[in-house]
Amino acid sequence: MQELTDVDLSKADLPIRPLTEVHVPSAVHTLRLYRSMASPKTLSVLLKKCPNLKTLLYDRYLSYDSTPLDLGVLGKALRRVRSTLTNLTICYDCFDEPLIGYDTSFDETLLRGHLGSFHSFSALTDLCISIDVLLGHESYPAPPSLASFLPPCLQRLTISDDLWDFEISYSFGESSLLKTLYTDFLNAAPGGLENCDT
Repeated sequence: MQELTDVDLSKADLPIRPLTEVHVPSAVHTLRLYRSMASPKTLSVLLKKCPNLKTLLYDRYLSYDSTPLDLGVLGKALRRVRSTLTNLTICYDCFDEPLIGYDTSFDETLLRGHLGSFHSFSALTDLCISIDVLLGHESYPAPPSLASFLPPCLQRLTISDDLWDFEISYSFGESSLLKTLYTDFLNAAPGGLENCDT
């Protein structure tokens, strides 16, 4: 019998029951939750069952007026697999359009708190995340150091444009500060910006 190492919890043939009750073999190396409404607390329960997890896709998808995504709880859940996780993708999107006249700037209904640094994720080499989720819903008077949020062995970083319409990125100031954040990070990298298309 082939050992199950890859679990996709978005499959239609799963029984209708809470994800926390789904049996996940401890040998699982890959866990994918596509377009999932699973909360960070539910994710924490799942990750507790996956001590050898290497790849995680957490694709959170819900209404813009739902309970905010608690990044503090999500960060705590992710730290369960910080020594084994090599590939992490966090997607966060909303399936409703804001109401006419709804102010999408500085929106406190979508995110709460912050993930914290990925410095303790010793095996993480591939990270895909939006800047909003990475930095959290914080007020920054100046651009923070992007490197201070990232894992030590990172080889590939993909910044996605999740929540683009909601402009949460601007919660730490002018949009030009985002450019400064990226530019400072790239300038500090070996070779700087000389080989980058800016």
